[in-house]
Amino acid sequence: MNRVKWIWIACLAASLAACAGASREYVLTGKLKHCTDHYALLHANDAGEEMDTIAIAPDGTFRYAKTIGASSMSFLMLEKGGVFPLLLIDGTENHLEADLATPGQYRVTGDLEAASAFYREHLKDFSRITEERENSFKGLHAAYADYQREVLERLTGVPDRGFHALFRETLERQIKSTLVTYWGKWRGKEPVSNDADYNRFMEEVDLGSSRYAAKVLLFTYLSWFKEYRLEKGGDNLYQYLLSVVEERVKDPAMQQQGYEIVFSDMFSKGDAFGEAEAVYNRGSRLVTDPELHAWLIKEYAAFKQLQPGAPVPDCEWSDKNGKSSRLSDLFGKVIYLDVWATTCRPCCAEIPCLVRLVEHFKGDSRVEFVSVSVDVNRQAWLDKLARDKPRWKQFWKKDFSQLYNVDIIPRFMLFDSEGKIITLDAPRPSDPGIIGFLEGHLE
Repeated sequence: MNRVKWIWIACLAASLAACAGASREYVLTGKLKHCTDHYALLHANDAGEEMDTIAIAPDGTFRYAKTIGASSMSFLMLEKGGVFPLLLIDGTENHLEADLATPGQYRVTGDLEAASAFYREHLKDFSRITEERENSFKGLHAAYADYQREVLERLTGVPDRGFHALFRETLERQIKSTLVTYWGKWRGKEPVSNDADYNRFMEEVDLGSSRYAAKVLLFTYLSWFKEYRLEKGGDNLYQYLLSVVEERVKDPAMQQQGYEIVFSDMFSKGDAFGEAEAVYNRGSRLVTDPELHAWLIKEYAAFKQLQPGAPVPDCEWSDKNGKSSRLSDLFGKVIYLDVWATTCRPCCAEIPCLVRLVEHFKGDSRVEFVSVSVDVNRQAWLDKLARDKPRWKQFWKKDFSQLYNVDIIPRFMLFDSEGKIITLDAPRPSDPGIIGFLEGHLE
């Protein structure tokens, strides 16, 4: 082999070695003035999934280097305050500087300096549009369409390095997520069926297959279908929701998550539509994930033990003096039981109504009113009792919700005098029909 050929091979090998050794890591260095945190949390995407912990030196400096894989819009968060939007793109080196004494002031320099500045302005503009148009779904939808055209035109002036495709994907996701969750922000103000524009959008929306959509949007998507179905007076609610997931959610992984949402909601609310067995049998065929299938079998077995007519699951709890007793000690009367916590605002909002309800049935020996706190902090419960001085029985059992498969509080339950379940989802004290409801079960 001649010398020229050897030189060419050597150069090629050196070139390949250089390419192989070239860093494809994402590198972030930083200097945080007035920082007292010892670490920061790096989140993998703008959905808030925690990815890594970054150590911060006493002088506020740090260095992070890692191969990210899929590029994402992310953020760095400090425990004592400070959230900084970041772009995570492999093969780029970036530097973050911030003075924590002046919140909101920071700068990203390096390979993604222009892209970071562009994204930062986008977040401000997007938030402004949302706030200005949030009272009208139709107006918000139109404003997003106009903004999308305008911002994508400006995007062409930003160096790419993989940022353009990432921004387009993120923008689509941000618009879709805000529009899908629109009703969730305003629910309770008016029936969902009143907004024809929103309903039309939800009928046609494609959630896509991203993990973000699955975790953030799917619950709202199904909640809307549930509420809309209830307003229309349809029966077989949960079988309907299973059909929604099966027919409208195309990604297999998202489908499995959708089925879990449907089952969880039914298990927590009880068999109000008399369809639990049919839903379970159909669900058993639809669920292909082994872990979810095992969970379904276990939860359904527990669910059947909590149906009307089943014996009330007994438990031990304690009163404000620390004295232990059992729920079964109260059998012999109809029991109206309130599951609550001091940290739950809706729970506390029901207390004045419960006071009036107790007063209405004062002297009626057929009914017992009971509140059980699920506060983790027992002292907070004691402090609340000391302030309110309630005149009905009060107990504390922080894991009571697990025993009765309660996912949302406040929850009100009704047990008959023989210790059997009447319902685990009784009307609240604020419900106009609560007195008639109780009197109907005291005859």
